[in-house]
Amino acid sequence: SHMVDINAIGQIDEDIRAYTESRLKALQKSIEQDDDREPLDDGQITVYTERLAEKAGSLFIWSSTVLRYLEKSADPVHDIETLLSKIDERSESTDGEPLQPLYDLYDKVLEAVPYTNPGDRKSMQSILEIVLVTASTTPLPTRGIAAMLGKDPEKDRSVRRIVRSLRAVIYEDKR
Repeated sequence: SHMVDINAIGQIDEDIRAYTESRLKALQKSIEQDDDREPLDDGQITVYTERLAEKAGSLFIWSSTVLRYLEKSADPVHDIETLLSKIDERSESTDGEPLQPLYDLYDKVLEAVPYTNPGDRKSMQSILEIVLVTASTTPLPTRGIAAMLGKDPEKDRSVRRIVRSLRAVIYEDKR
């Protein structure tokens, strides 16, 4: 078998840039159909594409996570600016940890999860624990996670709601 070192491929930065631009343009179209969100113009897309691609470095997962986070945002323009400024602040104090930007992004996404019920924070922690323990061997459907938490998946929709709010950091198979 032949191994490929993805870090040696110079194309990855351009791929991340193209992916980011494509997803931002799709977000722009989505916002145009929704009068409640501040529109993105072409100039902003160009600037944000460059800044986000630069921050992603060679971490495609970083770019993908940011864009999923922005797609569900009520105010994407504000959230891009806030995210980029927090990343700039944190990067000045990073101890050379190459994955620190990804860890910081996950922190930001988890901080932004809306809690509609008092027990949601604890439920989110429990859901993430179950996903982390089981994902590598047996990914569970939402109803399986609910059952592990002692909830009736047909009556209690909180697990489904929380899993949806975590889409930027976990993958939910729709099958």
